Order: sequence, then structure tokens, then C-alpha cells
Amino acid sequence: MNRTFTTIGVVMAVLLNGCASNGAANKKMAFDGGQGTDDGASGERADAAEPFCLEADKYIYLLKHSWVVKPEPPNQGVSRADLVRFDPGEKELKVLGQVECVGAEGPSTMAIDRSARAWIYFRSGHLGRVDLTDPSLPCELTGFDPDVDGFPIHGMAFSAKSEKSPIDVLYVATHGGDGTSFGGPTLARLDTTTMDLSVIGALAQFGELTGNGLGQLWVFSASQPPRNVYQVDPSDGTVLRTFDAQSIDFPQSGASGYAFAHWGGRYYLIYRSAAAFTMDETSTMGIWMLDPGTGQIDVVIEETGHDLVGAGVSTCAP
Repeated sequence: MNRTFTTIGVVMAVLLNGCASNGAANKKMAFDGGQGTDDGASGERADAAEPFCLEADKYIYLLKHSWVVKPEPPNQGVSRADLVRFDPGEKELKVLGQVECVGAEGPSTMAIDRSARAWIYFRSGHLGRVDLTDPSLPCELTGFDPDVDGFPIHGMAFSAKSEKSPIDVLYVATHGGDGTSFGGPTLARLDTTTMDLSVIGALAQFGELTGNGLGQLWVFSASQPPRNVYQVDPSDGTVLRTFDAQSIDFPQSGASGYAFAHWGGRYYLIYRSAAAFTMDETSTMGIWMLDPGTGQIDVVIEETGHDLVGAGVSTCAP
């Protein structure tokens, strides 16, 4: 699931009823090697005992970025966020409308929970929650503060705690380095009630995350070549399987933006080539589909017409 349009492109997921806001002084970060507990610190939903799914849960949702005022140094510009619904079965895109989270700026990455809510992280450090069942797309900010733990979120996704479990866990990733407390790509869980962070471990490569109802966690790494899709162990971040995704772009090109989502046993790669964007700034994101059974990647939509920085899908989705 992604973020802004640089040659480094990047990408989150969702759950819970009610927002708990913690002050910075009450936040804590745990280093538990991914073992977790059932007391909330594991990143589970407080309301996860309810297994129901909503009609709105069956789609992939895409996070669109556009400039209201383009950046001109020293000004960083003003951007807006919109949500786009993607129906993989029909290969159809529908713009749902603008998301306005007061005080938040720069849509970056996203995840979707079982209650049809989009959790959107902004480059300003705000984490908002949007009700997808309301056409007005109301947004409320959570109490998450990336400065407390030195963990700006660059990718996120919900995945089931175990196969077919109605309990979801919100996984988040940071690429590490400058502006973070970590020397490299790192995986963690975020408690959606307390906003406490539990660090799981290092990732071999940073990338956007997606989960599914089987309790699996996947990573699409595409900022720089080589481009790969990984299935990782959600308990420690180690790589379980690797799929080559080089075929979607020139061998030496990186991404100017990308996102990632599971649906129907397939994995959807939302991607824009940095090389192609350099040649034509009007180019937008394409969508490809990976079949993990064969490793084959097929193009789904060559040009979406949108600059997409994030993707999210509920574990209720097919």
C-alpha cells in the first residue's frame, strides 16, 4: 500500500471502532521480536471479535495525490488527497472524492480495515481514519505521533492474525535512515487503540505492504531495481518467497511512485516508471497483476489517469 512522486516512491492498512488519542508522554515503543500478545499492544483491533464484512470491503482502494499549488523552493506546495475505488473483477476505477483531514498534508500511504475504513498516513506525520461507507468521506485524526518513536510510516497494511481469523493486525514499515530511529528498513505493528508501536524486526528490502485473510504479509519493493515481490514472515520479517517483478519496467529504472494490494489470490502492483516519467511528465500509474501460483505478471490497466501513492484492501476482500 505508497506515497509521493520521487524517484524513491513508497507505501499501510486498517481497523477499529473509536479513536483513542494518546499524548506523546504516554506513548511507548516495544521491541518484542514480533511475538505480540492479545492485550492490544500487538496491533490488533479492539472490536475484532465481530467477523462481519461490509459491501464496501470487497474492493481495492487507491490513494490519489494531486497538487493544488505546485512546490517551488523554498515553498513545499499544497497537495490534496482523493480516494479511488478499484474493482479488479471488472477492471473499473471510480473516483469517490476528496479526503480532507484537517491539519494533515501530503497523502503518503494507506490501509483498509474490516469496517470499511481507510487509514491514511500523511507526510506531515498525521494518521487519519476515513469512513468509506459515508459518501462525504469524513476523516478523523488519530493520536499517532511518528516523532515519539522515530518511525515515520512509509508502508502499511492490515492482515488477519491467523488464517480466516476475524482479528486483524496493522503492520507498518519505515525505510529507515535520516529522520528515523532505524538504520534500515524496519517492520512493526501499530496498536490501533493506543497508537503504541511494537517493532518486529528488519526487512531485507523496504517496500509497500499488503495483507490478506490468510494472515500472510507481502512486500512490493520497487523504489530502485531490482523490483521484487516478497512474502515475509509477519512474526520477524524474514523472506519466505520472492517473485521477480522486473518485467513491468526498464531494467535499470526505479519507481516515481508505487503501491500494492492483494485481491482474489492475486497481487496488484500499482506503479509508475521514473524513466518514463522523466520522458513524459503526463504519464500516470499503471496496474499489473501477479499470480503467485505461476509467477506470471500481466498488465491490467496501462494508464489509470491518476497519480496514485497508496493502496489498501480489507481482509474481507476475496
